Amino acid sequence: MKRIAKAIIERANDGNYSVYMDADDMGYLVTGTGKTQEEAIECFKKGYEDMKNYYAEVGKEFEEAEFEYEIPS
Repeated sequence: MKRIAKAIIERANDGNYSVYMDADDMGYLVTGTGKTQEEAIECFKKGYEDMKNYYAEVGKEFEEAEFEYEIPS
């Protein structure tokens, strides 16, 4: 089943960005980093696909998610 999960985008003190899942109840964790928000999101998406492929390789059930990206205020 696909679910909606939050992905938080934050800017570090060094100017780089990170994206991380805000879903502690899922069986995996995906993060991404980059020099821009777009680069960090692309890294995050690649990490998600890598995790999905890994689960398939080891025969584990993968809970698919659709992410809503948020920048905390």
